[in-house]
Amino acid sequence: MLGRHVSGRDPEEDRVREAARVGVEALIPPQKVVRHSVRGQVLDALRAALADGELAPGEIYSGPALGERYGVSATPVREAMQQLALEGAVECLPNRGFRVLARTPRAMAELAEVRALLEVPVVLRLARAVPA
Repeated sequence: MLGRHVSGRDPEEDRVREAARVGVEALIPPQKVVRHSVRGQVLDALRAALADGELAPGEIYSGPALGERYGVSATPVREAMQQLALEGAVECLPNRGFRVLARTPRAMAELAEVRALLEVPVVLRLARAVPA
């Protein structure tokens, strides 16, 4: 029983179970996650468009128009935009669409600081959990 714990389980299985238990996957920053859902792909594309300035602050965008732009239906666009609204990047306008909110340089700096505080420990934890 080489490589087995006293419990009889494989150490690798224990690492995987521990990672699943603490929900590490849910804490990985969106840029690092490979998404397979349409909603996730649209969310990534919208985040990139916001970061690149393709979606202008103050402008109103509709789910169907963005869906056409990305070649998907309006539903995953609406779901992704609702997530962005929770993050403070856009605001929902009932029966109109979504308005991109302007972010001041200070807000962007604060966001970068918070992300660093959250992401660095998560990445370190993941690095320790991955076998060498």
